[in-house]
Amino acid sequence: MIRNMEGDLVQVLWWDTLECPNGWHEKEDIKDYKPSLIESIGWIITDSGDYITLIADRATEEGDETIGRCQVIPQGCIKSINRMFIERPVA
Repeated sequence: MIRNMEGDLVQVLWWDTLECPNGWHEKEDIKDYKPSLIESIGWIITDSGDYITLIADRATEEGDETIGRCQVIPQGCIKSINRMFIERPVA
């Protein structure tokens, strides 16, 4: 990444690879296969330069570092990353 975004809440648009079904295929049959463009939203916990690690869930209690729904996305698959902001109500 150009900038370190660890800890940021983000929207990531990334290309998900496609594996053809098992077996033999005619060349013409696979020409229209395409990867899917995926939108994921979560917090970046690792920004290595080669990949990001994104989590969708995290505990809110102070000191609790429990996380859930983790994805590791290679940089080469990422189309864009946009920071997101949460507006929290004033108590």
